[in-house]
Amino acid sequence: MFYFIFLVGVFFSFFTKNKKRTLLVFTLLLAFISFFRYGMGADYFAYNFLYDQLKISYVDEFKYGVAPQEIGFRMMGSIFKSMGVPYQLYISIIAAINLFFIYKLSFRYSKNPVLSMFLYFCMFYFVWTLSGLRQSLTIAIGLYYLLKYIEEEKPVKIIVISILLSFIHASSIFIIALYFLSKLKLNLKNYLLLSVMAIIFATLPLSFIVSYIPSPYIVAKISPYIQSTDMSLNLIDFKSIARIVLLSVVVIYYHRLLDEDSFNYKIVNVYIFSMLFYFFFQFTGELTAARLSIYGRILEIIIFANIYSLYKVKVNKYLLAYAITIVSFLYLSKEVNTMENQAGIVTENRMLTPYINIFNEKDYSFTTRYYYLLEQVSNR
Repeated sequence: MFYFIFLVGVFFSFFTKNKKRTLLVFTLLLAFISFFRYGMGADYFAYNFLYDQLKISYVDEFKYGVAPQEIGFRMMGSIFKSMGVPYQLYISIIAAINLFFIYKLSFRYSKNPVLSMFLYFCMFYFVWTLSGLRQSLTIAIGLYYLLKYIEEEKPVKIIVISILLSFIHASSIFIIALYFLSKLKLNLKNYLLLSVMAIIFATLPLSFIVSYIPSPYIVAKISPYIQSTDMSLNLIDFKSIARIVLLSVVVIYYHRLLDEDSFNYKIVNVYIFSMLFYFFFQFTGELTAARLSIYGRILEIIIFANIYSLYKVKVNKYLLAYAITIVSFLYLSKEVNTMENQAGIVTENRMLTPYINIFNEKDYSFTTRYYYLLEQVSNR
């Protein structure tokens, strides 16, 4: 199923003319997959378990709820639960909101919107639509309004939206920083210098340095956020190398993107600073760094679609389309494999990840802790 969608996305992105119509069709296809899925996504059963624990009254959830999620997300779930909304419909609504704003983002800012949605499917869909429900909302909504209010120069509105979204996922408060950083007028040399500084900072042995700080109070406050592993190893893993390569591509096309569309400067600004967040915050751990940087990193779907639009000669477009297809296929394969492992899908066919849905859920089992907890509750 996933590779069929991949083929549809390739055809729509490179071989159709009506991009608006195909964007809608492709988005609806992704929505269909997310609506009927079962167990697909690392946190599917975890969110199911947490949804079951919510109070039916949002007032009671506000007063007595003990789940670790932000209060706004818990109260939203409590409202749905009080209306009798089952978990499957609940996560479908969240997926619909996420895809709706990614659709709007692609439609408004991409020169090839269906290519942008295709790249989103290959690179981000399995984590930020099928799994991370809380942050998937803040990413899609926050990023769309970030670009909209950068364009319209309305800082108060983006501050208000960011604060409201922080009650769903606290990391969205970084959207405010991205808004003001987008206003900085830096040249390519400044970006290169900052990038080198960020990468060097990521290699520093911060755990070793902190141990020599004379103040026990400062050490106690900082230590929980610092990895104990050798930070230099972070730059030789796939995630860091991939980000360095992607950042390098944007740097190479920097001037051409700006010449094509003046607003590309703001988009590239947000993207580069988000990448810098990743390297500067790697000392707090891969997960924290990735979640802080994701708000701008998703702009890859806009930037790389706009890079493709720069090419007017057919031979060059075909070569770039071929390169994008190969890289996207490799990225998709990695994401599908990661999702299968994290979801704990038990399958005999290790070469092909099945699309498990509400119609064939009885044919599969999972190895995750929350799956077993839910099974125990349902069997009582």
